[in-house]
Amino acid sequence: MAQSKKPYILVWVALGVLTVVEVLAALQLHGTAKWASLVVLATVKAGFVAWWYMHLNKEYGWLKFIAILPITAAVYAVVLMREVVAR
Repeated sequence: MAQSKKPYILVWVALGVLTVVEVLAALQLHGTAKWASLVVLATVKAGFVAWWYMHLNKEYGWLKFIAILPITAAVYAVVLMREVVAR
């Protein structure tokens, strides 16, 4: 059964574009904006890799939940750290 390679090529191109944006952000931005944009871009790229190349798009229910759980825990940790810094 032949599988189309088009989605994989499109994701590869998107990862390349995001990498260029990442390099430009690292060179042009400063301070919090720089680090926030780099973290967001890296997270989006990791999501693309997990969704397409690790085939999470073909998994069901609990496995998707288990894969997303660390991301939500990381977001929660960042929110808590920002709150502590703001006090």
